[in-house]
Amino acid sequence: MSAPVLDCSVVCAWLLDDESVPEADAALEAAGRHGGLAPGLWWAELRNALVMAERRSRLSPAQTAEALAEIEALGVTLDHTPDSGATLRLAREHRITIYDALYVELAIRKQRQLATLDHALRQAAEAEGIDIL
Repeated sequence: MSAPVLDCSVVCAWLLDDESVPEADAALEAAGRHGGLAPGLWWAELRNALVMAERRSRLSPAQTAEALAEIEALGVTLDHTPDSGATLRLAREHRITIYDALYVELAIRKQRQLATLDHALRQAAEAEGIDIL
């Protein structure tokens, strides 16, 4: 198995106790063994989710720092070279955001499984023949 493409939804489920689900635990286990892969926007998306959790008093700044250290230890590789045409096609065809299309495009291009808890993203990926972790 290669490093899966990690959607922010699955990472947040690992980090926020009240969102823990078995699918996220399986993805974390795979990422722990093989690392992870994500589009470049993942860096900002993850940090935004953690800051929003702080604002809702779900995490303290110290917990955010600890969470980021845990995630950095996984060795997630960020991809900054999406295929623009493919990304646009995916967004249009599956009626998903460009942000979500980046995850699908990356999984297709690198031939990787996708770890996500997002329903629309999952449907688009499955329609494209991507295995969901």
